[in-house]
Amino acid sequence: MKFVAGLAAGLILATSGVAIAASSGWKILARGAATSEYYSFASATVDVDKPKALRIRATGTNLELTGWFSCQLPSRPVRSGQAITLSIAAAKSCHVSANASDDDGGHVAVLIEGRR
Repeated sequence: MKFVAGLAAGLILATSGVAIAASSGWKILARGAATSEYYSFASATVDVDKPKALRIRATGTNLELTGWFSCQLPSRPVRSGQAITLSIAAAKSCHVSANASDDDGGHVAVLIEGRR
């Protein structure tokens, strides 16, 4: 009986951890999913205005995740030779794409998440 109570408490803590991670300011901006018997491929793309941070993730069993992004910085005056540090948080907008695949098939999902 103690084992069952400990297992239930562990599940509650694990579920709470997922809820805390989901409420940590990250929002799903785009998602793609696919299910296939032999090979699964999912893709997502989004344009984001003024992101603070961006990330991609995938769910499945035997995954390969690829992603790319391009951001536009706001125009500003600069001196000759002045370097500007590139940062997602300083971007005016960003375009993000991500692909997830599984050579063994099954269910695959890809998420693009962001903070604004």
